[in-house]
Amino acid sequence: MDEYSRGFEDALDLVNDYMERCKDKLPEKFVLQIKEIIQEAKDKKIAELKKDFLLTNGEISAVKDKKDKKSRK
Repeated sequence: MDEYSRGFEDALDLVNDYMERCKDKLPEKFVLQIKEIIQEAKDKKIAELKKDFLLTNGEISAVKDKKDKKSRK
């Protein structure tokens, strides 16, 4: 992952954290729009990763299961 992509992801995480902390103080419509933008960016990143690795949903699940089993040990 390049520096720009990592910085963009960090920025999205910061905005998401801020939105969660201040959601009661901000207009609901604004919060929902920002959350939608963040989700679209995450979905786009996932689609890019799937394309890069040519993984199907079943293969991704298998990879996650293996990773979860290793982390439990």
